Amino acid sequence: EEARRLREREEAKARLKAHALRLGARMLKEERKYQSQRAAALRAKAQAKAFLEDFSRATREARADGYMQARTAAGVAIVDPTRRLDVLHPSTHAVVKTREFGRAVGATDERVIDQVAAKHPGAE
Repeated sequence: EEARRLREREEAKARLKAHALRLGARMLKEERKYQSQRAAALRAKAQAKAFLEDFSRATREARADGYMQARTAAGVAIVDPTRRLDVLHPSTHAVVKTREFGRAVGATDERVIDQVAAKHPGAE
């Protein structure tokens, strides 16, 4: 009788230990799944925020300003903000690479050379 009780007690301890191991493994699996889902949600949230920031008014205006500053001779975003010029000739305000640029054919405007050199430091 005593041996049977001792054996049952050992079997119960073994079952409890096995159950605890299975429970621990299940908890680890659930934690990994939760962390994966949380990381995916954070990535989605960051992408949504980046998307909204990318198409915000301030971003669009900054892009337009950068475009204008890169292509105007004076490097300004607005060519004539005060409207003092009667006639606005784009060729006097914009710097455009002509066909002769980079071919060593004819004279290239110094403004074009300076602007391209500013965009590509170290190039000659």
